Amino acid sequence: DVPYIWGKEQQDAMEKLKRKLCDAVTLTRPSSTGRFILYTDWSKDALGVCLHQKQADGVERPIAFASRLTRGPECNLASSEGELAAFVYGLGKFRSYLGFAEFDAYTDSSALKTLKTN
Repeated sequence: DVPYIWGKEQQDAMEKLKRKLCDAVTLTRPSSTGRFILYTDWSKDALGVCLHQKQADGVERPIAFASRLTRGPECNLASSEGELAAFVYGLGKFRSYLGFAEFDAYTDSSALKTLKTN
């Protein structure tokens, strides 16, 4: 094992992260134009989704966040299945926004990234 060294670069990154976490995130109302973006993530303990929209000024802004603890069999899913569960959760949570619109989806699952629709 290589020992981990905490240096100036790591401390600066930690300070930047703490500042970002303390900044208030301002949610924006969705506009009638602009592409929606769904970010998803899953772990054995919880899953979370973020709905953003690229608005008319070209800036991506957060619309809503949602998360919950994993339940029952979800805790034992393989990573790609869990990431898919998070995606399905996001679709259900934000169906009023995404149901009839084209949108982009982002996940850190390499298996799910290969699924593309036109």
